[in-house]
Order: sequence, then structure tokens, then C-alpha cells
Amino acid sequence: MLATQKMPNSENEEIKDDIVGFKEIDAIGHSKGGKRVIKGLKEDIVNTTAALARDYKTATHMEIVALCADLSAKLSVYRVLTNAKKNIEALEDLLE
Repeated sequence: MLATQKMPNSENEEIKDDIVGFKEIDAIGHSKGGKRVIKGLKEDIVNTTAALARDYKTATHMEIVALCADLSAKLSVYRVLTNAKKNIEALEDLLE
């Protein structure tokens, strides 16, 4: 889309709704409880990574898949909580 073109109103409304959602997520991440969740996720991510590094030679295929799935889920939640501000900024840039 060219810089001179305007986005249709429906897209603007969707972006504004997304901004509201990310602001709510950002508020959770900055709350006392949210900070505890983020800290716990960091610890879990480190522990799961350590388990993968330690056990990759002896673990069964299923155990490795389970560890990777666990790591992926925790990383996803961590990213949602810690990248909300960046997502807000990116969406606000789209509205300009």
C-alpha cells in the first residue's frame, strides 16, 4: 500500500481493536502478578532448555518431542507478554 493511500475503515477498526487487546496484555505483563508469571516462564524455559541439552542423547523420541512442545508453548506465552509494547507500536505505525 502506498503511503498516500488510506486503509479502509474496517481495517482501521480491526487494528484499533488489536491495539486495545495488546494494551491489556501489556498491562498484565507489567502488573505484579504478570511479572511473576514472566519470571516463572523464564525459569521454566531455562530448565527445559537445560533438560534438552542434558538428555538429548539418552531421551526417547517422544520425550524430546514433549520437551520441545513444552518449550514452544512457554516461549509463545513469554513472547506474548513481553512483546505487547512492540506490537502496539507497530500497529500504531500502521494507522499513521
